[in-house]
Amino acid sequence: MEGFNALGGKSIENTKLVINHIERIQFKVPVKAGMWCSPEYGPDALSRFWERDKAIIKIYGENGFIGLGETGGNYSEKALQANIRFLKGKDILSLNFAHRALGLPQRGTSDAFEMAIFDLLGKTWGVPVHKLLGGKYQDKIAVTYWTGRRTPEDMEKVARKCLKMGYPELKFKWRPGDPIIEEIRAINRIAPGIAITVDLNRHYEKPEEFLHFAKQLEGFNIKAIEDPIPHDLEKYAGIREKLSIPIAITTSAPTMIIGAIKTGACDCLNLNGDMRTFVRLCKIADAAGLRAWHGSGSEMGVRDTSFIHAIAATPNCTIASDVIGHLLREHNLLSKGYTVKNGYATVPTGPGLGIELDEDALKKYSV
Repeated sequence: MEGFNALGGKSIENTKLVINHIERIQFKVPVKAGMWCSPEYGPDALSRFWERDKAIIKIYGENGFIGLGETGGNYSEKALQANIRFLKGKDILSLNFAHRALGLPQRGTSDAFEMAIFDLLGKTWGVPVHKLLGGKYQDKIAVTYWTGRRTPEDMEKVARKCLKMGYPELKFKWRPGDPIIEEIRAINRIAPGIAITVDLNRHYEKPEEFLHFAKQLEGFNIKAIEDPIPHDLEKYAGIREKLSIPIAITTSAPTMIIGAIKTGACDCLNLNGDMRTFVRLCKIADAAGLRAWHGSGSEMGVRDTSFIHAIAATPNCTIASDVIGHLLREHNLLSKGYTVKNGYATVPTGPGLGIELDEDALKKYSV
């Protein structure tokens, strides 16, 4: 008689889960009008990044199940095709799950294949992806309302929408020269209880230039300032000594987290990476008592759902994360998925990612 594993399925010893076919569908879903930045600021590098084509991948298992994955906006078609060729006919259970790219020949796009492979495994074994990532710590995930650079007048409209939808937190972009004080006052006029995070994307070159403006924000309900200057951990530690507002660093590198812990460079972290890497990074941060949130490139529903499962599998990713595709895009390409209410996203409990694609929407936005 075959044995059974801890997941309740048959023992994986001497069993196979062969990939019959892999389908790639390229698409582009526009950002909703008025959801990115005020017209006065125009397009920038980030908005152009969001306008790039993406791809959904479907991995067809020999057992009849289909695993879903989604690339990032900067994916390489060459890397995608190389990984597709490598995986066709492969036994999923023969892959190297200890390797960051699962042993795929191209690390680029490997995160999309990780989603699809874990979705297929979860459907095969009848368990949600967060269980495959180590188990669920959180039943619901804190998520934020989000916008780009705004004029004070537009920021009032954003704050009204944030308040109406029940979000307790709002994140937006800040650049040198923006009327940051007026923007925050505009938020406070409409929704004084909302916690604010501002993201500089390292646009201040010198700590003293940043501190000149940041000191004026003390006393407001600022939850964190993210990436104010280029990443120099000693300089970040110096900023923290002079500023009462929490400082956040964005990274997907374990060495950066360890360095930040040693130098006292930040109060919290914006973490990224594939699902397994993200969970590992959170555990490193948690050992030092640092909380985190999950970053985003304005994703579709498949990728956002993978974020939710990864977040649920951590004890310390409790700061509102950037699960924002449903807010910003015309469609998230799902007919069944997570829901968001009062700033919290549900964690799907069905097998695999626990979602279903909206095939009509995918066809509409295919390119």
